Amino acid sequence: MPLLLLLPALLWALPVQATDIPLATVVRFNTLCATCHEGECSGRLSFDSGIRATENHIRRHAGDVPPDVLGDLARLLVHTKQACSYYPMAIEIPKDGRWDSGTLALLHNAKENAWFVPLGHLPAGRYRATLRQNGPIEGVAQIISERFDIADFPLHCPEDGQIAFVFAVDRGSFHFLRFRSTRNQALSSLEIRRAD
Repeated sequence: MPLLLLLPALLWALPVQATDIPLATVVRFNTLCATCHEGECSGRLSFDSGIRATENHIRRHAGDVPPDVLGDLARLLVHTKQACSYYPMAIEIPKDGRWDSGTLALLHNAKENAWFVPLGHLPAGRYRATLRQNGPIEGVAQIISERFDIADFPLHCPEDGQIAFVFAVDRGSFHFLRFRSTRNQALSSLEIRRAD
């Protein structure tokens, strides 16, 4: 019996641990797959076309991935749909709201040139996000609540490699930043500060 057939049952039989799935795979899922599957919460998971269609779906969008990564991506899909949340990420969130280039490198999906950054619990209020790159910044940043409320912020900074935007948190909860860059430079820093 293929491993993917057992995943829904196994996922809930074992407690979710952030170290069960490699961080790089979680980031890949959250920057590629989750963009289509956020909010598809149903409490159950069914594949009407069979498990082979699921494997083919993952390979069509993620490319030719090794079997262990394929299995982990399928587990992440199950988690997103059944738990209606992102999978826990094994990374420390800086208390001062500043992510350095080393930490951001761990949260980077190089294939899609996108980052997925857990911002932690943000109380209600207004915040300023400042992104820095070595060179021009162009792309779309998204602020996402733990309930999959998403706010888009198109970014374009042709010169100094630093750009800021302000976002509002209506109800305090855990939030994330997803940034997909159309430039080839890496993020060198990210800072989240209260703006009010």
